[in-house]
Amino acid sequence: LIVSLSLIVAGLICFAVMGVEVDINFKGGSRFTYTYTGDIDTDKVADAVSDYIGETVNVTQSTSALDAGSSKIVISVAGVIDNEKLKVDDEKDQGLGVHEKIEKVLQDKFSKNKIAFAESNVIQATIAQGFYTKSIVALVLAAILVVIYVGIRFRKIGGFSAAAFAWVALIHDVLI
Repeated sequence: LIVSLSLIVAGLICFAVMGVEVDINFKGGSRFTYTYTGDIDTDKVADAVSDYIGETVNVTQSTSALDAGSSKIVISVAGVIDNEKLKVDDEKDQGLGVHEKIEKVLQDKFSKNKIAFAESNVIQATIAQGFYTKSIVALVLAAILVVIYVGIRFRKIGGFSAAAFAWVALIHDVLI
């Protein structure tokens, strides 16, 4: 019990100090997907894009794509990117969209990888906040329904008290 409580308290302290980094689905932002060939270092991609747009980005890599011989890289940026503030070398590039400007930066930096734009998604902050709220409501509702179901289903071996303690055990495991 002491070890368990110590781990829970340590976890709650870390949560309070460091917080939780949520995906752009819950806070709003943009997600750009590009295809490429060969090998690419996601840290270098993140650095190149971060330097260009002036924001911290999250880069994930997928090794499978529909067309053979290429892979996908996904760049996620929280918040709104001001397209007008993105620097361009050529005046004709000023009219390009954000994903096209990022594509040019990546093509210049990783010319041997044949980087090409695949798709983009933009999640507005208001939609993301609504999604976050609905997710929390769904989580609480699911927890209540599970307790009710387990309480009814196992009424001969403890009923609702067994269900409540099963739920407490689940919360304990999540906190650990």
